[in-house]
Amino acid sequence: MIRKLNIGNVVLDNPLILAPMAGVTDLPFRLLCKEQGAGLVCMEMVSAKALTMGDKKSPLLMTGGGGSAPFGIQLFGHEPDVMAEAAAMIAGGKYHVPFDFLDINMGCPAPKITGPGAGSSISALMRAARSSASPGSGVTCSCGRNTLEPLAVVDNTLSPQANASSTALEQAS
Repeated sequence: MIRKLNIGNVVLDNPLILAPMAGVTDLPFRLLCKEQGAGLVCMEMVSAKALTMGDKKSPLLMTGGGGSAPFGIQLFGHEPDVMAEAAAMIAGGKYHVPFDFLDINMGCPAPKITGPGAGSSISALMRAARSSASPGSGVTCSCGRNTLEPLAVVDNTLSPQANASSTALEQAS
């Protein structure tokens, strides 16, 4: 029997979660995954800097939300004040996207994330974004194949310190 899963105040029908994947988790794919039973769908990550600078393409990544599924928006960035501003813009309804939680990317190994140093001030980023967004927020930490060291950081330091309502660990390949 598949059990329900609670992430903060969001109740999922099941623990089958579509992870945010750049270039993959667009609206048609999210809707297909929900149709096939996903309990939660997430959009591909969106740049906090791009949102705050008024980029026209970035908000399109959020278009349509998750259909009837609980929907997560994932932000990435490396400047706490910019992350807070982007989270406030989303939570304030600027983009008219219904969402259930805001997820802060804290360790994706993709060059566009690691290049500018995103996620390097993890606790400050989480506190800044969390203080600006009303829905629950989550932390996602991606680990490389042989890099399990961040598990301790995520499990013992980040979530309690930053008051995250959920913590997810994804294995990067």
